[in-house]
Amino acid sequence: MKQCVFELKSHRKSFFFWLLGLSIFMVLIMMEFSAYRNNPELLEILDVMPVELLEAFGLLGANLTTISGFVSITLVYLQLMLAIYAAMLGVTILSKESKWKTVDFLYVMPRSRRHIVTVKFVSGLMLVSLMLLSVVAIFALIALRYDPEPSFWSYLWRSHGSMYLILLMFYGFGFALSAILKRSNVASAIAAISAFFFYLLSVLINLVESLEWLEPVSVFSYVSFSELIESRGWPISTMIISLGFVCFCFGLSMLIYPKVDLGVSR
Repeated sequence: MKQCVFELKSHRKSFFFWLLGLSIFMVLIMMEFSAYRNNPELLEILDVMPVELLEAFGLLGANLTTISGFVSITLVYLQLMLAIYAAMLGVTILSKESKWKTVDFLYVMPRSRRHIVTVKFVSGLMLVSLMLLSVVAIFALIALRYDPEPSFWSYLWRSHGSMYLILLMFYGFGFALSAILKRSNVASAIAAISAFFFYLLSVLINLVESLEWLEPVSVFSYVSFSELIESRGWPISTMIISLGFVCFCFGLSMLIYPKVDLGVSR
């Protein structure tokens, strides 16, 4: 437990700055909702746009005059930023010992490397969970200003719950990547670029019909926030894929990290 607390404290600064940036983004973009609220005339602009373009950016079927519809398009970009955070957290939480030159300490601790990997993995999951809960709380506070419909609150939880499954996949990917690659800066760059790549891939799939066969590979295509407004269920297939992938990444890290030369200073 003490090790988990230590990990949480060591990431509190980055956690705060990420949350601050996300909060500013949410406040600024929700200020735009005031222009669309109860103003259906502005929706005429969307009528002249191609259907493929609307679908690519999550605008197809979204009623921007309601807070649920407006939030559904906001979550697309929020998910991208949180995915980058989760992926980079997965990298840094395991590789920071080598980066901060504290790896010697790991060797003399009366704990196995598998125990250390488990503690770090669980600590990262706690940070990702806490970040998402904080985002939900901030969204809820902002929404109170606009007197949301009763169905909005259930949608808020369902949408962020579905987003959480995607974040777990990126966190697991970053964690496994850190165990495989020695250079943390390279692993961090790959993790961040991967998040952008899969987002752009989901956009291209919606724009180009011939690329639909890539949809199972596109992580961001697993959840449609606009469809969740009407749906009352959870994406079971996404849940199974997400949890299975996270378990695979954790198992891979447990297998590889104990064999890695951490480069103890002599």
